[in-house]
Amino acid sequence: MPVSKPNQLIVEGTDDLFAVVGLMEHHVNWPDGKDNAPVYIEPAGGAEEILKDGFLSTLIKSPPVRTIGVMLDADENSAGRFQEVRNRCVAEFPTMPNTMPAGGLIVQN
Repeated sequence: MPVSKPNQLIVEGTDDLFAVVGLMEHHVNWPDGKDNAPVYIEPAGGAEEILKDGFLSTLIKSPPVRTIGVMLDADENSAGRFQEVRNRCVAEFPTMPNTMPAGGLIVQN
């Protein structure tokens, strides 16, 4: 389970973590070290872990957490992958759309 930091990005694995950090370092001033980063990036060990019952809902309900990003591979079935995430988050975010908007999605509660 990810640590209690206010801003978190949950990714599938360590390759995803390094890819995101590399992109961020290229585009913004990204400090060295996990503890100094503006977003705590946590590899969850695969999509199956992120999509396990209770994983996202527990993280969403964690008091220190204010902002959560979820990054999953969706090569083969992006609509289906979005539905899996939506199904696990819709109780906390009832205004979540049924399909992923082309420009991405930000929901607040």
